[in-house]
Amino acid sequence: RDTLGAMAEAKMGIRYNYGMIVLQALDGLLRKALRRRIRLFTRLSTRRFGSICSVVVAEVYHAMFGWTFGAPADEVDPDDIEDYCVAHPGKWKRII
Repeated sequence: RDTLGAMAEAKMGIRYNYGMIVLQALDGLLRKALRRRIRLFTRLSTRRFGSICSVVVAEVYHAMFGWTFGAPADEVDPDDIEDYCVAHPGKWKRII
């Protein structure tokens, strides 16, 4: 837990760009329309706008445990994390 906290703290101070939420929504609409996983807008803009919170979480868990949440760490969105947790209930415990 200490290592996880230290890795998360290392990300503190990085500016969060709320424009990424809009880009995630656009990718979500494409995913529903095309019925397949797609990361067009977020992939093209990650370097310019920085990581979103779900990517930070995925990077930390991947570095510590090798977990992928069903997608590469740099492509994970909140739905991927929720879907993974629901599909693997023995690995997670709801604490709130």
